[in-house]
Amino acid sequence: MSSLNALQTEQVRSKVLYSEVDIPFYGYLEVLNRATKLTKTILEGSLQEFESREQVEFGPGYVAKLEQDANVKYLELQSSIEVKKAGQENWEQSNNDSIGIMEKSVPEVTEKLKDVNGRLEERIERIREVYESVRKVNAETENLAEGNSSLTATRSEWDRELGRALTDKLIQQGYMRKVGNDERYRVYDNFTKGPKELRHINQSIRSDISRLTEELASYKSRWLEDANVFSRITSVLREELVKRNMDVDIEMEEEEEEEEEEEEEDAEEDEYDDEIVADDVDQEANDVDLEANDVARPSHEEISDHDEAMIDASGSQSETDK
Repeated sequence: MSSLNALQTEQVRSKVLYSEVDIPFYGYLEVLNRATKLTKTILEGSLQEFESREQVEFGPGYVAKLEQDANVKYLELQSSIEVKKAGQENWEQSNNDSIGIMEKSVPEVTEKLKDVNGRLEERIERIREVYESVRKVNAETENLAEGNSSLTATRSEWDRELGRALTDKLIQQGYMRKVGNDERYRVYDNFTKGPKELRHINQSIRSDISRLTEELASYKSRWLEDANVFSRITSVLREELVKRNMDVDIEMEEEEEEEEEEEEEDAEEDEYDDEIVADDVDQEANDVDLEANDVARPSHEEISDHDEAMIDASGSQSETDK
């Protein structure tokens, strides 16, 4: 005997749980089975084996009892069939009544369903419009997030949203620009940041400005102190340069005078060679003048000593200033 698989076992369990057991029908079949076995035994001539196997004694009493059981089971089966027939008729009548009620109420229900369907379609259409509006708002938000955008409204709308004083201030600052001749003003800016974020950014910028102002004041005071020192050093260096430039100018003047004297001497020697006899007296006068000039003018060594004294004096003055 082959075992049942899982699917067959589940099918048998479901049939046992949900099928109706017809006891009168199975009782009548049992009586018929007993009569059939008895008839077969009589025909085969094995009545004794039947008696020993079934532990009964065959006779008129056994046959009468078997007939009585068959009649009883038949009556039970007939009664059960009548009950089922009545139940089936009642079920059919109930179904017919339900069908009639449904046929009568279908038009009214159909109208209600049509009305509900229409309202559902209207709501679906409104939902689609809302979805389209949300999609446009999202697209506009994405565009605003990408960069600056323009916003245009009438003067009355700006006054209502921002206040008249703030609107006038923004117009004076050029933040709002007039568009056309119908008192409409346009703003071009980045509108992705909210008021709280902008307040936070403004506060952060103000704190940075205060901090930078303090640092600038500190740097300025330090710079002024350093500038005073540098100005003193610069003035000393400038004085020293002026003194040195004066010394260089004196030396250049001396060199130029010496060159002029040499040229004059050369010219005088030439004239002396040409007119040696006629210009003896004049030459002596010139020699006297030259000696007088040499006596009046300081020598080169004296000028050098004077320059060194001036440089030493300026150095002492610089150390005193420091």
